[in-house]
Amino acid sequence: MLEYYGEPGNLIAPYPDKDITLTISGSDFSGNAGMNSYYGKWKVVGDKLLIVEGYRTEEAGPEHLMEQEDRYFRILFVPEVTYEITNGKLTLSSSEGLLVFIRGVADRGHGECDVGNWTDIKQVAAGSHHTVGLKFDSTVVAVGWNDDGECEVGGWTNTTQVTAGSHHTVGLKSNGTVVAVGDNYDGQCDVGGWTGINQTAAGYFHTVGLKSDGTVVAVGSSSFGQCEVGNWTDIVQVAAGSFHTVGLKSDSTVVAVGWNPPGQCEVDNWMDIIQVTAGGLHMVGLKSDGTVVAVGLNGDGQCDVGGWTGITQVAAGFEHTVGLKSDRTVVAVGLNGDGQCDVGGWTDIIQVAAGSEHTVGLKSDGTVVAVGGAIPDDAIPDDAIPEAECFVATAAYGAPMAEDIQVLRDFRDEYLLTNPLGQAVVGIYYRVSPPTAEFITEHPSLKPIVRAGLLPALAMSTIVVNTTPAEKAAIISLVVLVSVALAVWAKRRRGRGPQYTWG
Repeated sequence: MLEYYGEPGNLIAPYPDKDITLTISGSDFSGNAGMNSYYGKWKVVGDKLLIVEGYRTEEAGPEHLMEQEDRYFRILFVPEVTYEITNGKLTLSSSEGLLVFIRGVADRGHGECDVGNWTDIKQVAAGSHHTVGLKFDSTVVAVGWNDDGECEVGGWTNTTQVTAGSHHTVGLKSNGTVVAVGDNYDGQCDVGGWTGINQTAAGYFHTVGLKSDGTVVAVGSSSFGQCEVGNWTDIVQVAAGSFHTVGLKSDSTVVAVGWNPPGQCEVDNWMDIIQVTAGGLHMVGLKSDGTVVAVGLNGDGQCDVGGWTGITQVAAGFEHTVGLKSDRTVVAVGLNGDGQCDVGGWTDIIQVAAGSEHTVGLKSDGTVVAVGGAIPDDAIPDDAIPEAECFVATAAYGAPMAEDIQVLRDFRDEYLLTNPLGQAVVGIYYRVSPPTAEFITEHPSLKPIVRAGLLPALAMSTIVVNTTPAEKAAIISLVVLVSVALAVWAKRRRGRGPQYTWG
């Protein structure tokens, strides 16, 4: 576990209650940096650890934790890291600073599956890394990640439904009003003025409410249009994915808005649907005949529900899908790196919920079971590696925290993803990048060529991301002046016409 990090002579301790871990097993390394997991391979040469390849997830969180993670990754993911073991401590040093580790047993999960003592529960909900339970007396309990206060529901009463987003929790009260706790950076908890609400749903950074008249309201981030539900009518159920929102209409058809590059909002042809649920980048619909349909990203098989029958309820996690059968058993497909799909032995289940890496089941006696959540102690399996490893830039540079890649990532997040055109560009990149990156990885000699080809994009991204507004204006003005000068020069050249010498 990480004990200190920072500059030599000025080391600081990580934030309390945040285990930052590093596990080395042979040529593999893996760990958790508080919010995100990372893994890869390295080799030892003398007193140096040379990173051969490394990958990390990119889940967002509180600003102070993200700043800590960014510093941690920058120190760790430098291609050449010197190591020293003294008095049981492992010190890694690079040009970016020091990381000091001590031996310890870290809780690799966040306690989201610690529901074994729950009783008298009538409904469950699962967030990214927390679990919420509604009791028969209308009070609420919660376990798991609580750095943003998403589990601070102890004072809730008269609650009729609970939903859980990435780092926030929403409660519907018996009088049709709504309460919310947790991360409110994008205003996803600003539900205090809502009235006449029949049902709620919570996504990564937004919250959706279904009103008694069949219309829908939403608050929070709408960077991908996930809150553009103002014109929806005749809705009977809503669900919220990471960056998309889905509504079930009374005629059993479905509408959806939000981020759509993997096709998770392409539900126009769905009919005879009785329940919808939204995952990370996929959408699932339950049909009246007990069969299931799904659209969107299917890299881990989370949409492979075509053979399901006798289903009475569905739930979608980040990269897995869960189905409750009429005989009260449960089925699941998709990513199973943390055991979130190990539900084959469950019986007497009356409701299911799915989080990022865990699955929750409510039993008929009011008790709760859960699987997943904690990353296994051994190296992360191959099927748990996300698509981030398949990006062309990462393949060309060999490590996701290379400085140039960070600039490209900042340009993507701060500029491309904030407008429809940029979102479309990113979507196309996500579609064509994996096979291209795989080819580059298989032919290392191409890496210098690809890096050279990325220079124009890198130069533009650097100018946009790392300059002040005044500097941007000056650069744009200079480009315009040069362009005008070249145009005038070219026009004068054409105006002269060909010059002939007569003999």
